[in-house]
Amino acid sequence: MRGFTTITAVSLVMAAFVLGCGNATRQQDMDTSLRREMELLASEHDLNAMLSRGGEGIVDWQLSREFAQLALEDFISAGDFPASATLWEIPIAIYDAEGTVRYYEFRVMDGERVVAAIAGNAREDLGGPIARVFPMDGYMDELSQLYLTGALDKDDIPRIVDDDYPSHAVASVSVSRGGSVEFQRVLDPATGKDAGELARVLTAEEMLGQHPELAGQLDTAAIESELAAWREETAQLWAMAKANKGSLGSMAFRGSSRSEPRKSVDQGMIDKADPTSYNYCGPTSAGFLLDFIHENGLQNLETWNNLSWSSRVNTLESKMGIITSGVFTGATWPWNLGNAVASYSNYKVTLALGVVPNTCINNNLPGINWRGVSGLSQLTGGLHYRNVVAYDEKGWWIFKWSYIKVIDGNGYDNGWETYNPFYHFFSFNLMHK
Repeated sequence: MRGFTTITAVSLVMAAFVLGCGNATRQQDMDTSLRREMELLASEHDLNAMLSRGGEGIVDWQLSREFAQLALEDFISAGDFPASATLWEIPIAIYDAEGTVRYYEFRVMDGERVVAAIAGNAREDLGGPIARVFPMDGYMDELSQLYLTGALDKDDIPRIVDDDYPSHAVASVSVSRGGSVEFQRVLDPATGKDAGELARVLTAEEMLGQHPELAGQLDTAAIESELAAWREETAQLWAMAKANKGSLGSMAFRGSSRSEPRKSVDQGMIDKADPTSYNYCGPTSAGFLLDFIHENGLQNLETWNNLSWSSRVNTLESKMGIITSGVFTGATWPWNLGNAVASYSNYKVTLALGVVPNTCINNNLPGINWRGVSGLSQLTGGLHYRNVVAYDEKGWWIFKWSYIKVIDGNGYDNGWETYNPFYHFFSFNLMHK
């Protein structure tokens, strides 16, 4: 059974717009919003059916919840969430474009308020237990709008679809008795229109296949070796986790998930720089570094500071090789990433020796991380750069993995990500010349 019927759930959605305006009513609306959303998007029956029909490699959602609970405790301990924060009972399944579960999204609650999501990988071959931890307040507002505008009608069953998650689309689906999901329509939640081609993260193999010109610049043998070792370790982790389902929280191998204190750039300095979009992701990442240097008094970048936003965009695109003589020539390649920073400041952008730009973060400076993505015209070329402002190491027993905290002036990525060599290619340090 699905709990409330879809019609009942939609009726609850619509009721929010006709209830009275008193304070008590508004509080009641807020308190029940998540329950309405979960009736629309989540079902324990569907989660169990998904597991039974998914075969080998689909992660048990209850096992995923154990890991999400452990991650929540870590983040509470680090001060990210209040001590009273809890997880909602069941996750929302996030599907890929083929209708297969991709992530389990567990809501972090502060009382009745949604403050964040902890997303676990739902397929063993795609990563370790936790993929992302990021701020969010749910999908209810956009779902309500889709129903109100008629993009969804009362008989539609909505599901959330990966569109370079946490960016997403909304699908209207049919669900069989066995729990299989078939997309009827996939909508852009902002417009209610057809979402078109969905974006997704590229694997290392796909990135190199899509951009053979990178092969001469990257150590492909080292990448392949790292991927092989990572796959083997990930398989061992899932085997042990499945063998100990139900008792992960009390296992001796849990121990301390942090080998050293978390390292972060001062939040006040980040706020002063005020991450903003300079159109493409490469210029946005480099522009943030220049803003950070100037706004925090590390160097008076008078020339940069006196440029208008449009002039900054033009000079970033020119110096980073995106625009040449007014003609768009492609994405920001890694070897051009630091050109603008070096031109306007006494700082440089250098390739990090590891997967985390820890040298600059240890010196209270932000860095940059590069990952692959396909399907977004704004991210032409399949390269996506984001600023990194913190890192941490977490894990259980012999298994450890790095977390990076990403801020993205273009709004595609914000929050903590678990390093995954499938998707995270390189990081770059900001350093004084």
